[in-house]
Amino acid sequence: MRFVVDANLPPDIADWLRSRGHDAVAVRDLGLRESPDGPIWDAALARGAVVITKDADFAMWALSRDPAPRIVWLRTGNLRRRAQLEHLDKVWLSVLNRLANDAPIVEVW
Repeated sequence: MRFVVDANLPPDIADWLRSRGHDAVAVRDLGLRESPDGPIWDAALARGAVVITKDADFAMWALSRDPAPRIVWLRTGNLRRRAQLEHLDKVWLSVLNRLANDAPIVEVW
């Protein structure tokens, strides 16, 4: 599965995803670290990627725009990098199952 990791998350999440066999890129590696959401949205669409973000705007856009990339919306608060990765490790199978069932938005609490 392909993922674009938003600028509001540690780029290490892209590394974590790649270590699990996914095609993942952080927005900084696309040259979009300081970009508004629109170019990030477009990059995800062009790549056929799921956006992983903490930004509610992406979830709202996904409900009102077509076409839309799927969104993994992390709503876990401000976790440190290690805690965020540990939490993702615990819930990742559920996230993948929901994405496999074509969920447009997967909220992670």
